[in-house]
Amino acid sequence: MRKTYQIFVPESVPLENKGEEAIIRGMADVLFPEGDAEFHILDMGAREYRFADGFHVYPGAWFYSSWRSQEFGLGLSLRKLYASSCSLLRNGLNKVAPNWVKIPQWPVKNTARLMRKIRAGSAIENKKTEALKRILTCDYLIAGHDAALNEYDCHVIDMMRDFGMRFGVFGTSMRPAVKSPAIIDVFRNSLQRAEFIYCRNQIAVDWAAKHFPLLDIKLAPDPAFGMLPSSKEKTSALIESEGLTKCFQKPVVMVTSAEPAPIAQHCFSEAASPEGKLGAHRELLAALTRHAVNAHGANVLFLPHAIGPGPDLDDRRVARGILQRAGLPADRAMVLETELSARDLKGLMREAHVLVAERIHSMIGAVGVHTPFCCLGSKTDTRVRGIVGNMLNLEDVIYYLNSPCEKELFDHFDKIWRQRDKIRERLGETHARLDGELKRASETMRMKMNL
Repeated sequence: MRKTYQIFVPESVPLENKGEEAIIRGMADVLFPEGDAEFHILDMGAREYRFADGFHVYPGAWFYSSWRSQEFGLGLSLRKLYASSCSLLRNGLNKVAPNWVKIPQWPVKNTARLMRKIRAGSAIENKKTEALKRILTCDYLIAGHDAALNEYDCHVIDMMRDFGMRFGVFGTSMRPAVKSPAIIDVFRNSLQRAEFIYCRNQIAVDWAAKHFPLLDIKLAPDPAFGMLPSSKEKTSALIESEGLTKCFQKPVVMVTSAEPAPIAQHCFSEAASPEGKLGAHRELLAALTRHAVNAHGANVLFLPHAIGPGPDLDDRRVARGILQRAGLPADRAMVLETELSARDLKGLMREAHVLVAERIHSMIGAVGVHTPFCCLGSKTDTRVRGIVGNMLNLEDVIYYLNSPCEKELFDHFDKIWRQRDKIRERLGETHARLDGELKRASETMRMKMNL
């Protein structure tokens, strides 16, 4: 009987974000093409262990303090004030007491203590100890999910290494903005024990090579490039079950709209406030939606590429705001409200004439099904330049929103529309190249893992 390998991923993986799901499923498809692996992931929103969508899901709070991952944001809601306060405190500590990052968080210490009791047979039997036993029996740890791998993740890696778990890194973007010697020391202590280290862009490789010259740092495509889409038969059934058959009687432009920090803080320079920037963003996307319908006779379908965690990260909310401004008939521009799996979304994108994309992992999905896309991004987002520009060699499909012009955007979209057959051919060639790179990386990783 074939062994089923158990793989532990130490970073939080909110499955509401289908890009994050695509990374894990891509890891599985690349490293375990026979489907002989189960992945164990953490979720900061989980309250107890569950088995969902083929994943073993554990509460991230068993390993991480939530305040350390909060990001600064502008707004007067209690949630945003709390997040901003946590961010300011964390950054303040980094300046006045930089070595504090070397101290593992309390959840890591508490979980390590409980795991030692489990190993010794002295732990009280309950749901938590039963769940942690599953983690302790995992065969391998793979870090780096969604470009992650920060100093807090390193503490979890170190803890699991102390319990004898081997590990490698696949898909990280490292921390190119980090200059703190203390944080770099934390990385070095963990990474020097990794059996393989693959970064997803050259920026990360260069940063790691500078700080860790003795380590063997390699470049490989984001694992999400390796995720297989749903079959055409399943996609056809999905279109029918979602009532989209009429929508596909015309050319379809699909959209993944989002309002992450780079847009809220760095784009739409003519708007002074975050609220003004987000409003300008929705107005511009509404104008582009009308242009796709009126100038090209297309129907427009907004995809739920992320529906959380939390309302601010729900793409459907953004899409509704755009459509409200667009003022188009409901049968010409619509939002797909149903939560779909990452595989189903990739299969659906295969049917688009053009994808207008603000979600990086929707562009990654489009490459795999050769769907031409128009990338909307910020010059401050290193993923846009590092992945779309450098790795994919598709700088010509990027339109930067830092100081946008409606006519320029329309001209950019029109050019992609006219050249979509040529772009589709380029994407086919790019996909074949990336697939080969992933296969070669997979061979090395599987050898290191003794698979």
